[in-house]
Amino acid sequence: FAKIKNLLDLKTDFDEDGTYTLIDNGAEFKSGNAWGLIFAIFIASIGLNVNSTAVIIGAMLISPLMGPIVGTGFSIGTHDFNLLKKSVKNLAYAVAISVVTSTLFFLISPSGSVKSELLARTQPTIFDVLIAFFGGGAGIVASTRVNKGNAVPGVAIATALMPPLCTVGYSFAHFEFQYAIGAFYLFSINAVFIMIATYVFTRILGFKLTVDRNPSRDKTIHRYMTWGSFVFIIPSIVMAWYLHKKSQFENSALDFINSEFNFSTTVVAKKNIAFDLEKPRIEVFVFGDDLTEEQRFKIYQNLDKVPALRGSSLKIFGIQKDNFSLNDLEERFIRRSEFSELLKIEEG
Repeated sequence: FAKIKNLLDLKTDFDEDGTYTLIDNGAEFKSGNAWGLIFAIFIASIGLNVNSTAVIIGAMLISPLMGPIVGTGFSIGTHDFNLLKKSVKNLAYAVAISVVTSTLFFLISPSGSVKSELLARTQPTIFDVLIAFFGGGAGIVASTRVNKGNAVPGVAIATALMPPLCTVGYSFAHFEFQYAIGAFYLFSINAVFIMIATYVFTRILGFKLTVDRNPSRDKTIHRYMTWGSFVFIIPSIVMAWYLHKKSQFENSALDFINSEFNFSTTVVAKKNIAFDLEKPRIEVFVFGDDLTEEQRFKIYQNLDKVPALRGSSLKIFGIQKDNFSLNDLEERFIRRSEFSELLKIEEG
């Protein structure tokens, strides 16, 4: 137990003066940092544009965004209001440069389609809050050691500060502002909870205060931290619940279609699964023989037996096979691009 206690003691290998210098330097935002951020934003935007995770990770490694964010949390914890002013101002500059740079890139980018890497930055959940908090904790603890670790680049990757700002730029460039709200909220979650983690561990480690301790001021800071946390956490919990319901519905719908539409003379050609809190719907397009009334009735009856699918609407569309056998249809349409054109004609 003594060995474990010593192993977990944060005071071991604690470098207070070196941490002050490191964080104060990191909060600076000079021309070199500004150009480094611009280059990193261009790289991250290209990565989002071509849907490359590796390129996005590379951009996050060279981004200087972490410095002002950690500086803000550290300055609140040590009551260093000069550092706080500098960190907040430089963070605002960094955010503005990031959004402007990414907007310019996506205005001239040849690809305007929304990729999965872009969409992934528009739906923050409570898990992003946890990642940001624990990532921020790892970053500040590593920064306070005598032998500085390499945790900060890992924190930058895990919390993904840059891609949400690039997504904001994309939404501005293409006037798709619904993406901007979720993306900027994700960036805000990451930034705020890295700050909170930095503040918490700064107080736990007992850094010297720049000004004398003031109980009234401490109480005010704690109150703002607590309420700020709730304000940022609540929407992420709602989003996590929504995504859970959506995933549950989509998975249940796929399982239902695979199990119920298992006929020897009819195949599922296409399926649309659309989740909505009010009225989720499922559309199934089938090739082959028409389903009998008895088969349809049984499918609709079984739909209500699946808890996640209750209350959803199911529509079944039949596409006549004419004189082709199922094997012919699969060969001629399902494996070829003409199949999608046939569906468009039928739906029309």
